[in-house]
Amino acid sequence: MKHILAIAFVVFGSFTASAQDLESFFKDSDAFFRMHVKNGKVDYDAIVANPSELNTILEHASKISVKASDAKNYQAFWINAYNLSVIKG
Repeated sequence: MKHILAIAFVVFGSFTASAQDLESFFKDSDAFFRMHVKNGKVDYDAIVANPSELNTILEHASKISVKASDAKNYQAFWINAYNLSVIKG
């Protein structure tokens, strides 16, 4: 079992997003938050009326993996992905 976990970690843990993918995710996330969050409040009505932008960003995020050794991008990615997921939920 340890060998399977080690192999899975090497295979999946070694994949990282290209800088372009990550930069695009951050750009799209920032634009989404600027448009739909004002004074700390989320405009859920607007998101429910047109969820395609949120769905597209989350789909993009699902294809990105950031190495933990890239601490700043790793933390920023997961904070953004978490916040987007909470909004979706």
